[in-house]
Amino acid sequence: MNEITPHKVEAGERIFAAGDTGDCAYLIKTGAVRVSVGEGEQQRTLGLLGEGQLLGEMAVIDNSPRMADAYAHEDTVLQRIESHQFLDRVEQADPLLKKLLHVVVKRYRGGLERVRMTAAARAPAALTVDDYYPLRVEAALKKDLDAGRVAVQIQPVLNLGNEQTVGFEALLRWHSEAFPEMGTQALVGLAEQTRLINDLGYYVFERACAEFVAAGLHQRHWLSINVSAKQLLESDFVERCEELAREQGMPFSQLVFELTESCIPEAELIQQPLSQLREKGARVALDDYGNGSSSLIHVCKFKVDFVKLDSEIISGLETLEEARVVVKAVVGAAKALDIRVVAEGVQTAAQRDFLADVGCELVQGYWYAEPAEAAEFGSA
Repeated sequence: MNEITPHKVEAGERIFAAGDTGDCAYLIKTGAVRVSVGEGEQQRTLGLLGEGQLLGEMAVIDNSPRMADAYAHEDTVLQRIESHQFLDRVEQADPLLKKLLHVVVKRYRGGLERVRMTAAARAPAALTVDDYYPLRVEAALKKDLDAGRVAVQIQPVLNLGNEQTVGFEALLRWHSEAFPEMGTQALVGLAEQTRLINDLGYYVFERACAEFVAAGLHQRHWLSINVSAKQLLESDFVERCEELAREQGMPFSQLVFELTESCIPEAELIQQPLSQLREKGARVALDDYGNGSSSLIHVCKFKVDFVKLDSEIISGLETLEEARVVVKAVVGAAKALDIRVVAEGVQTAAQRDFLADVGCELVQGYWYAEPAEAAEFGSA
């Protein structure tokens, strides 16, 4: 394998063994690599490495033999990085940084040696699909994001009084042949465990704005876009959103930022970016209200403009007295606080009629329209 051409390694094939000379490192372009120590049945898995991660760099840094075995856990493509490519950059580093780097490598090797010595006394770690499934999903999603293969649809929000469209919500749609079972909610939950949620969030924001403007919806309707805590905590989040909106011709005053449940634990930390969004004319909504950890105290803390009733509560209106009590109470409290309520997931006439009776102002759901491309709502 030369240092330019990527090399494909088939599942199960050994990449290097403990004791081999550390003459290079590898960048994992696609696939997954299992790193382990020990022999035969006593072999112990240390972990899995995936796309974008480095493999074998420690032996290059201190010019010592490798201390673990590496196998392709699935069909994998590796980019070889020669030792001089690493060492040239290390030599150019700050002297203190170089010292810290060698200290880290020494501690790593000491810890690995202790693992090797105790591996025979421990049962081998069983590797299950769950161990590497999230990594594979993340890699596939990142690849499709880079290629622009992730779709964004919108669903209308209507005024229940006259059933006129007043806004839309942007909805992520990922149709992966490799992971057809992956629903949007599960996908976002997985992305929120990593920084991939930031890439995903900006992708949806930019694409939704572009398609919304192209359909001519931006002057008469607002566009609601979900945002996670990780996004809000980025130092340049507001400025970046403002720039993306300006580039696409989307008025910032027509944007609504929907706070996901991940924002609840970070209530204090996200106050500043929320204030900045409002100062620039945008509005804020609390999504999935009534499900999970959201409560009236968070409505007050976030100073939201909209509360979106969770679709699971709406689905219970015809059969559960508790659901009817909750919806009636939320609508009453929201009116007292001058906050607008959106009922999500409206699917029947009975649900619509109850919401009208209790004074819910805004509705969204399949009873009115399914999510679709923005161009299909161009005349809304």
